[in-house]
Amino acid sequence: MSNSHLCVCNSNIQGSGVFSRVTIQKGTIIDYDFFDIFGPKSYEFSYYNHCHNIRKNSTIIIHDGIYSLIATKQINPGDERTTDYNEASRRFPLLIKPANPEWTC
Repeated sequence: MSNSHLCVCNSNIQGSGVFSRVTIQKGTIIDYDFFDIFGPKSYEFSYYNHCHNIRKNSTIIIHDGIYSLIATKQINPGDERTTDYNEASRRFPLLIKPANPEWTC
């Protein structure tokens, strides 16, 4: 699956992952309104791989009840987009499960 700004491709982290086709600056909203109480509304989010806090390049935020994914550092073309499932699970325990302890990046 791909579009003009991302592709879902084979990942060195785990299975498939979401890769950027464009440069995304730190602080940019990557995916807006992608999650609700029923889970991901974005097909691509189900392919975001877990990376520990210091290596992740995005995080989930909520503002006015809308979940968004924001870049925590510059993401370059070809970079896999990752987020820390454990951090997300601590912040949103009813919505997001923690990472499998065997998952590493």
